[in-house]
Amino acid sequence: MIEAIFTAGGLTTRKPCVYVIEIACSNMTWVYVGRTRTSNKTGMSPPYKRLALHLAKRGKTQSCIWSNHPKPLSRRALREARITFRAVFVPGKSVQKAEKWLRWYLQRKCRRTLLNREPVPRREPCLEEDIKESLRPLLAARRHIG
Repeated sequence: MIEAIFTAGGLTTRKPCVYVIEIACSNMTWVYVGRTRTSNKTGMSPPYKRLALHLAKRGKTQSCIWSNHPKPLSRRALREARITFRAVFVPGKSVQKAEKWLRWYLQRKCRRTLLNREPVPRREPCLEEDIKESLRPLLAARRHIG
């Protein structure tokens, strides 16, 4: 069975979001952290449009998820994987810092395998405590598929 469940607003909202795509297969899980605002602050896509671009496996951003990791995802992994997508709204001035903090936290604290190409900060990036608290739902680890 193939099933996708989406919540309201993810196709139309223009608020800045930070999101996590988690790909779980057998005994391995990969994580990608992204944001809906472009790095040069010239545009913003709704969260589900960003997800669709990642799943389409084309373009610069998506390629880092599917093939630019030192151990690219195998066809078997993609065939068996469960993919989860979680996004939270973040104030526009904090979205880039929130993305960096999430990458740092997921790799340094949770020991997750990140698919992002950007280097993970060695030290915890400065981020307001209330923003960290709003990111907690993105840190929810999923169980591996057995």
